[in-house]
Amino acid sequence: MEQLDVAHWLTSPAGQALLATMPAHNVADAFKLSTELRERGLSPAQSSAVLTQTRLRDAARAKFGERAARMFFTDAGLQQSTRASVARQHASVFQRAGVTSVLDFGCGIGADCQAFVDGGLTALGVERDPVTAHFAQANAGCAVVPTDGYALLEQYDNREGLWLDPARRDARGKRISHPEHWQPALSDAIALAREFRVTGIKLGPGIRYADLPADAFVDWVSVDGDLVEAVAWFGTRDPGRGATILTEKAGQHRGTTSATSASPAPGNLVGYYRTWRGDPSQSAAPLPARPLDAYLYEPDPALMRAGGLDQVCSDFDLAPISPGLAYLSGDAVASPLLARFKILDVLPLHAKTVAAELRKRGVVRAEIKKRGTDIDPALFRKQLQLHKNAGEAEATVILTRILGEHRAIVAEREGW
Repeated sequence: MEQLDVAHWLTSPAGQALLATMPAHNVADAFKLSTELRERGLSPAQSSAVLTQTRLRDAARAKFGERAARMFFTDAGLQQSTRASVARQHASVFQRAGVTSVLDFGCGIGADCQAFVDGGLTALGVERDPVTAHFAQANAGCAVVPTDGYALLEQYDNREGLWLDPARRDARGKRISHPEHWQPALSDAIALAREFRVTGIKLGPGIRYADLPADAFVDWVSVDGDLVEAVAWFGTRDPGRGATILTEKAGQHRGTTSATSASPAPGNLVGYYRTWRGDPSQSAAPLPARPLDAYLYEPDPALMRAGGLDQVCSDFDLAPISPGLAYLSGDAVASPLLARFKILDVLPLHAKTVAAELRKRGVVRAEIKKRGTDIDPALFRKQLQLHKNAGEAEATVILTRILGEHRAIVAEREGW
C-alpha cells in the first residue's frame, strides 16, 4: 500500500513541483540528492521515488521527447511502453476506421491512451498493477481502472475499439518468445479481438508468420530504420501485410512513397506500403537473384518483414544480389523504402585487401554493414586500421554474398 500512497503523493501538486526542481539524472549525485531530500522532510520511500522518476524521465526522452519531463514511469512500464510517434500511428488507424472510443486492455503507463486522447478519441485504460494504473491515468488524462481486463469486460458493453498489448516479458524482464505464454496468450487476444468492431494487437516484430491470424491485416512498423513492432489489425481492411515507415529525426526527408495503397497518417509518416493480400501467415516465395548493378539497396526492415521485396523489385526493376538475401541491386531509383548505396568497388572478402583499397581512397571513417556472412563487423573494423590512413574520406563497407560468393563492397551512402 505504501507504494500506491507514494505514487499519489508523487502526482500531487507538491510532488510535481518538487520533481520540476530536480536536476538531470546523474548517478554520481544520487547519494547527495537523497540526503538533501531526507533533510527536507521526505520519507525514504518518497526520496527514492523522486530520484527514480528523475532517472526514468531522462531515459524516456528517447520515446516521448520533451513530454517525458511531465510524465510518470515505472521501470517495467517505460521499457514496455509504445514510443509517442508509434502510438500516434495507432490512434490514426482507429480514427480512419471511424472509431470514437477505445478500450486499452493492459495499458501500462498509458502511452497509447495518451495518443488516443490527443487524437480526440474517448479512451478507457485497464491496468492490473495499481501503481502503474495511477501513473497511466496521470499521463493520459483519461480513466484507468486498476483491475484485470477480463473482469472489466464483464461489465463493459461498448464493443467499438480495442487496443491490446500483451505482456511479452516475465517478472524478471526476460523476453517471452512463445505467443501462447504471453499475458494474455495470443489465442485469447485474438478471440477477444473478434468481439470488437476494430482491434489492434501489438506483437513482437520477429513473430513467426505461422503464428499470425489468417483474418488480420498485420502491419510492421519501423522508426528511423529500426523495426519496433508488428500490429495485427482486425476490422480495418482485408487480410494481408503492410509496412509503415516513420521518422522522428527533425528535418529528415526520405521522399514520398510510391505506395500501392495510400494511407493518411500523422506528420511523422514517411511511407506506407501494402505488401501482401490474403492470409498473412503465408511466407513469400524466394526471389531470383541477378548480377550486381550500379547501386545496392537495403530495404527498410519493416518492408522486409512484411514480405514486400517482390513488389519493390517489380516496381523499381531491382533484384537480390544473392539467393535469399535482402540486399537488392539495380539502376538509380529514389524511394523512402530503400537505403541507396553507390557502388565504388567490389573486392574479395579479405580484411587486408579491403584495408588497402580504403587506404588508397583516403578513407578514415567507414560504416560497416553485413548480411549473409558470419564475420564480426567490430573485429573486421579493427583489422582495417582506419586510424592509420591519411585523408578525410568516408565510405560504407558491405560484407555480403554476390551470387553466392563472399565479397566486400566499397560504397558511398546516398540516402538514409
